Amino acid sequence: MFAVAATLTLFGCGGEGSEKSVESSASGSPSSQSATLSAEDATYSTGYAESFEVDLSSKVLSSTGGGFTLSEVEVLSNNDSCQLESMTATGFVILASDTKVCDYRYHVTPTTLAPMSRTAEASAPMDNNGDSGASSEAIARVAVSSAPNETELTPVSATTFVDESASVSLKAELDNVGFTLGDEFVLTDVTLPFGRASVADVNPTDDQVIDYTPPAGFTGIDRILYTLEDSANGLVLMGVLDMAVGHEANYGFSIQANPEYADWVEVNDQVDIDISDYVVSEDGDDYQVVYADVFDASASVKDPTDVSNKTIVFSAAESGTYDISYAVSDHNGTYDMGSVRVRVFDQIEVWDEIYYNLSTFSSPLTVVEADALGTPYDDSSLLETPYTMALMTLAQGTNACSAMGGILPSETTLLDSRFSSRVVDEDWPTGHGYMTSEGSSVDVLSGGFTGYNTGYVTCEFLPASKDFQVVSSTNSATANDSDPIEVEVLVSDSDGFAVSDEPVDVTSSSKNINFVDQVVYTDDQGRASFSGTSSVAEEMTLTLNYRDSTETVDVEFIPDATTAKVTIVDDDSVYAVVDNAPILTAVVDDFGNAVTFENVAFSTSDSISFTENNVSVNADGEADNAVQFTGSGITELTETEYSVMLDNGDSQTGTITWAPSEDLPVTDHQFWVNKESNGGAEGSADYRFTSEGILITKSFSPMYALYDKAYTEGTFLLKAEITSVAANDNGSFAIYLQQSHDGSGIDSVPLTGASDSAIISDKGTGIVVSYYNADSLKVYQDGAQVGTVFNNPPLSSTKTYLWFEKINNQVEISINTVDVKPSVPFASVSAQFGNGVPYWLAISSVTNTTTHDRYFENIRISAY
Repeated sequence: MFAVAATLTLFGCGGEGSEKSVESSASGSPSSQSATLSAEDATYSTGYAESFEVDLSSKVLSSTGGGFTLSEVEVLSNNDSCQLESMTATGFVILASDTKVCDYRYHVTPTTLAPMSRTAEASAPMDNNGDSGASSEAIARVAVSSAPNETELTPVSATTFVDESASVSLKAELDNVGFTLGDEFVLTDVTLPFGRASVADVNPTDDQVIDYTPPAGFTGIDRILYTLEDSANGLVLMGVLDMAVGHEANYGFSIQANPEYADWVEVNDQVDIDISDYVVSEDGDDYQVVYADVFDASASVKDPTDVSNKTIVFSAAESGTYDISYAVSDHNGTYDMGSVRVRVFDQIEVWDEIYYNLSTFSSPLTVVEADALGTPYDDSSLLETPYTMALMTLAQGTNACSAMGGILPSETTLLDSRFSSRVVDEDWPTGHGYMTSEGSSVDVLSGGFTGYNTGYVTCEFLPASKDFQVVSSTNSATANDSDPIEVEVLVSDSDGFAVSDEPVDVTSSSKNINFVDQVVYTDDQGRASFSGTSSVAEEMTLTLNYRDSTETVDVEFIPDATTAKVTIVDDDSVYAVVDNAPILTAVVDDFGNAVTFENVAFSTSDSISFTENNVSVNADGEADNAVQFTGSGITELTETEYSVMLDNGDSQTGTITWAPSEDLPVTDHQFWVNKESNGGAEGSADYRFTSEGILITKSFSPMYALYDKAYTEGTFLLKAEITSVAANDNGSFAIYLQQSHDGSGIDSVPLTGASDSAIISDKGTGIVVSYYNADSLKVYQDGAQVGTVFNNPPLSSTKTYLWFEKINNQVEISINTVDVKPSVPFASVSAQFGNGVPYWLAISSVTNTTTHDRYFENIRISAY
């Protein structure tokens, strides 16, 4: 199937330049004058370990067969943990204890040239071939993941125009090449390896989208290396996005989407791949392939000077699947990109061995392997894949296995369904039966006999032991980086005798445990002991592996109660003397682990009382309490002191600041300037000051009221207790401070539209709460909205407590359904206000529909 995509028109120099169109060459001393180095872009994947060595020895080829020296390594990633630990002549070492992808540019020279440097602070100027004098360069990417075999993504491409930015959805582009990107993966790093003045960033609103801006006036190819991470599961994906930048869109090419090259390619063979089978020039113009690139293999344009060339030269040193990215141009301004997948095979050691019932089974012999052993075979069988299998008789199979030091497996083994499942897992060939030691040929898939006297040959290598067990373990230890979890295993043979010098390894479901050794050889008693410490309190599973046998042990690192310390979470708030002030404490050990089995005691000699004097620490390592002021009336800010203490004696002292407060007369209209609209006619709202408080929302009846007392203090705290017979779903009200009141300005305040109208007209600073549809809250300063709309405040209940606080130039809103002010406000914005100019408290409401009556039952203020 062909995908028709918008292509690009390129003008000017550099539009068809290629970072990887031809191989790199290097020249130095006379002994290496004719040497040509070809450095491959390479990818590496590893599980968690203390360190990982990036071995480049198989990634750099010399035309003379000579050696190379790694001269410098540039760290392209922004992750600090990607820095180099050390460097050798043919590689470098990085830390591998955390989930990440690290990108590097490495430089190599013939061995006779300059010595290496640890890292490169800045690149020397490069030509289009990736050369700088005698240096050849390429990219190396390293993934550290809990699933190291699942880290590489198929390359994708996108287009944009000169001086125009583009946003590329990786989810959509990867879907086009058959990969479904889950929402759990987010972009954590983007790198521009070509060193252009382009910009690539993670989109601020969609963390699976890359925003790309090309350099000013640039046309051509740019490349983005990106990293997607699922931090919860310790997974990473490393991908490549190629960007084509041109002048205008047309429909010059149709390029087949990610086709597969028809022929298999043998390792180390150099093949010509004609891309004309995948590209159609819609206007009939001739075209040329001008760019080719691939990771972990070699791909180049065959003849860059031939304007009709459509051939890519490809080779790979290892079997596997490779995706070649390429670009084409018709030299009339039309430009587009594509990719082709190539399958590479190796006739030797094609499949992995199988481990079953403590025995090892060699991969089935190909003709090439049988010839290498010097063992005859009766016939051969050509698979759909390009491997030719050797078919052997009983005598031939016995001789072949003997030459390898093994034996032919029995019928019982090959007929076992568990062996069959391993054959399927390793994708062994099943077109013929497998030869047994009894001389029969077994179809391992069906579990029957084929009736032939020849078959594929796998050789069994018997184990030295038959038993593997955990003999002791400590199931818990303290998470203090010194108290160890210890596990001991026993390996014995079929007669029960200990087997020495056998390797046993251990892995963990957590990357936080530090093992003394992860691979231990059994001693003369057949025992192997493992020890590991951690500073993180958590449960984990240890998996111990010996050959094809596995044992698991569940263990737990617990917090260190002996080093538990209590900390009062700082709260700079000021509370009215009638408030319930929250106190939050955290209990952790020396390594920051929450200590959950402690008790926090609260005490004081000041005029305050606690809701509880003793509080148990919760699962998050926190103990919450509340405190009330119990002293006589105060006229200024007053500090009170209290202490918290653990059972082990650790303690801390904290303070709470109280402000004097006054209860507003919500039942007496004489202290309020007010009005309401009823049926379109404005009139007095005196009757809305009831024994239940101020009737703030009433069906089809907006109102406005101003407390007729001026304040000049820089801090103003208001607490409102709001009640209703039912949860409201209509209406809105505003609470605000305004500075324009002159005793008669109330007549100009509108009672139509929404509550925003009043606060805007009054040039007020405060909040508007809406109950229409989903609840929302907005903050205003001098009649203009500040910041965003805060959605879903917890106000639709029969009893709500609302704190509105203006502290100097900051407005904070706190909401709760119980009479305890939360330690963290629901909304907070900056608002310039006050400066000694008098201000008044105003409330207003608009209800243009039916609604339940809602009252301000109590309003309490503190100003200082």
